[in-house]
Amino acid sequence: MANGLKSITTLAQINPTTTLRYEVPMNGRVQIQVYDILGNHVINLVDKYHDAGSWLAIWNGTNKDGQSVAAGIYVYTINANEFTRRKKMILLN
Repeated sequence: MANGLKSITTLAQINPTTTLRYEVPMNGRVQIQVYDILGNHVINLVDKYHDAGSWLAIWNGTNKDGQSVAAGIYVYTINANEFTRRKKMILLN
């Protein structure tokens, strides 16, 4: 994974927020997006250039308009350099 992420860890899935920890081994653009289980885009959590190192992203259970979303299963996608990973998370209200 020389060009991607070293690791992605979900630290907590405690409502009303979820914290994602990720490590970037080299400088580059990082994008983290959340989708509902049907594949509809919910929100962009991160879309910026990061220096190498450890980072956190926090999702407060809202969509791109700031409205609370329904409880359920969501998928987050992390893109960094040439690396992509998708993982599921559960939001409980």
